[in-house]
Amino acid sequence: MPPDPLDEVTPKDLGAVLDHTLDRMARRARGEERPVPLPWPNVAHTLGEGLWGGTSVALLGDSGSGKTQFALQASLYAAESGVPICYVALQSAEDQVAARLLALRAGRNWAELYTGRDGRADIEELRRTHAQAIRALPIHIVGGSAGRWSYHNVRAVSAWMR
Repeated sequence: MPPDPLDEVTPKDLGAVLDHTLDRMARRARGEERPVPLPWPNVAHTLGEGLWGGTSVALLGDSGSGKTQFALQASLYAAESGVPICYVALQSAEDQVAARLLALRAGRNWAELYTGRDGRADIEELRRTHAQAIRALPIHIVGGSAGRWSYHNVRAVSAWMR
């Protein structure tokens, strides 16, 4: 099987990169390319008013420090702003991600809702209000476990997102 050109890492001539960069800068100056909005003004300002396509931002922290909560809040805010989202959860099932998004929208504790320990048995109310609002958002979820993320699965999800 011949190598996939997407897998190859080859140095590029600076002139070719500059042309692409200048085109991107022109699109951004015209407002044709904008960053994904973030709900935190200080973070957005630090990142150039949001998350820009073609850039990488690493979110690091200890277990339980809020990395997933940050990503879910940013995803929900961006989707509510009309930005299509594909939330890829490497260690959570799709229903856990959905429960967390629902809980964020409803201002509730996701684990308590998910396990049935919330104490407020108003699931039908959640279904009519917050679930209906979330259902209308441009969010897609890919969940899984560490063993599910083979090279081919990562490539397939990447191709779908493009």
